[in-house]
Amino acid sequence: MTTAKKVGISLAALALAAIVACAIYVLYFFIGERALPNTYVGDVKVSGKTASEISADLKKVVASGEMNFSGTGISATSAALSDLGVAVDTDAIARQATANTSKPLAYVKAPFVTTRVLPEYTKNADAITTFANKLLEGSELSADPTEPAIITEGEKFIVQPGADGQGIDPDQLYNAATRLLTTQKNVKANVKLTAIEPTISEEDLQQVANQANEMLEADVSLQAGDSTITADAATKLAWISCTKDAPQLDEDAIRAWVEEHSKQLNVEEIVGVRYKNTNGDITLVKREARPGVHVTNIDDVSQSIVGSFSQAKAVNAAFTTASDEPKWEEKVIAPGAENLPYPAADGEKWIDVNVSNNTVTAYVGATPVHGPVGMIDGAPATPTILGTYAIYLKRDVMTMRGKNVDGTPYVTPNVPHAMFFTGGYALHGSSAWRSSWGYDAGAAGSHGCVNLSNAEAAWFYNWAPIGTTVVSHR
Repeated sequence: MTTAKKVGISLAALALAAIVACAIYVLYFFIGERALPNTYVGDVKVSGKTASEISADLKKVVASGEMNFSGTGISATSAALSDLGVAVDTDAIARQATANTSKPLAYVKAPFVTTRVLPEYTKNADAITTFANKLLEGSELSADPTEPAIITEGEKFIVQPGADGQGIDPDQLYNAATRLLTTQKNVKANVKLTAIEPTISEEDLQQVANQANEMLEADVSLQAGDSTITADAATKLAWISCTKDAPQLDEDAIRAWVEEHSKQLNVEEIVGVRYKNTNGDITLVKREARPGVHVTNIDDVSQSIVGSFSQAKAVNAAFTTASDEPKWEEKVIAPGAENLPYPAADGEKWIDVNVSNNTVTAYVGATPVHGPVGMIDGAPATPTILGTYAIYLKRDVMTMRGKNVDGTPYVTPNVPHAMFFTGGYALHGSSAWRSSWGYDAGAAGSHGCVNLSNAEAAWFYNWAPIGTTVVSHR
């Protein structure tokens, strides 16, 4: 065999060996879906590991890895990633570390290029704040920042400046979490208190305050008939509250202001009372009817103000009103009753108490059916009440109590046939302490009640049911 032939055979063998080696190299990583050479998750080399193996290693770190925090003004505390609200998708990281196995060119580059996958995670702001507060328990060096705020000063809105606090920057804690995942080893972290800025920007608040002040400059007025009502600065200030994002209007307060000023146009309805005779003719108008007037566009006026005021535009809204039809209560009275103190209906029972001539008369319609009989009315210091009332309480026998003009109490037992027509005023018998009726008793008059003889009191008591009208007049 010639030398050239031997050389050719050797080269072929070497080429075959190289091909076989490359095939084994590719098959090992491709078929096994293993991380290529020089592949790292953080600082940890994972070359040759499958995605499930890489994920399992990371899961151990997530489950049992510790971060030991300490520092001046800090309560030394050990924590897991979950205590910081850190959530790690270990499967996603593992897939990323083994992603190059399907790229042919990556096999050529792998021995010469380092592929590094950063172990990323998601954060929970509330959890990190809770943990930071735990580290600061008992610390006299920490202080919450003072947030700037929008306040009123005089007749405008201003920004009250905030101030930095002293606390833990969450990035220090997240850096420890990153180191734990990057090294897959427990971490010691020295935490330092730093200045903590307010979360709200004074510049942003100033813009909100400026918007609110522009709104305050807009004139807001109501036209109520011939009157013009203008909202003053204090009123408009009360309509506005400022959040960190924008001025807010209290629409309920605006509507309340509109409703309050609409009342001057409202007219309360009065139901008239008039009496007719049996022919239908009006014989007596006891009370004139007055139609009610009310504002009809409170909603429209309120929304008009809200719409314009929110855009810092002047608005002059006018009320509109509507009137109701007059309403009447009509009563058909007995013939001749229009000339009596009470225009009774035909067949209606009523009692006439005349304090001018000290008499009581029972009527049915316009016809007297009993009396007039004598009575004693109230003394000058305790006069009998005048007006039209109705019997609301009857007591056959009772004890009456009260006070004399001088304030001393009185007690009168066994008062017969009491018929109360308003408050403590009643018709009742009084034979036990009087012997005559029908004259002006003067100072010897009653405490305001209508005193009758026992016999007459019994007659009226038996004749008049509860609800019977009593007219007391001069």
